[in-house]
Amino acid sequence: MRSWLIAGVAAASLLAGVALAQGLKPGDVGYPYGDLKEITLQGRMVDLAGEMAKKYGARTTGAGPEKQWGFSTPKGELYTFLDNEAYRKLIAGKPAEGGVEVQVRLIPRSHLIEVKSFKPIPASAIHQAFYCAVCNIRTEDWGPCECCGKEMEPVSDAK
Repeated sequence: MRSWLIAGVAAASLLAGVALAQGLKPGDVGYPYGDLKEITLQGRMVDLAGEMAKKYGARTTGAGPEKQWGFSTPKGELYTFLDNEAYRKLIAGKPAEGGVEVQVRLIPRSHLIEVKSFKPIPASAIHQAFYCAVCNIRTEDWGPCECCGKEMEPVSDAK
């Protein structure tokens, strides 16, 4: 047990030493953050309050005059954004139109993402079908079934 602890401390020290040797500091791309991951996601921008109200009946008074944007993937995952300069550039365009591919850092144990870069993609690239086995309903919209309330399951074909 003790040898595993010593090996772990040595590995962490080595990673920190490599980062320092490369001139990296916290916040730089490539800096070792443990389980912080840089990933690429494809999906669409959604009005977070509107989606939560439509799908789950959630109500919000709003945090201010700005719309709170979320990111929805074709598999039905919903992410929220950490407000940074790249996010501001993303929402300055027409975020609700079409698809977008974002390169982000995924904050561990959350669905909070920090945008690093983005580019528009065709809406056809983000198509996904969902199915409710209870009601035998297929849809292209994730969330609970409008009939029985059971969460819709993603399916591989849209027949």
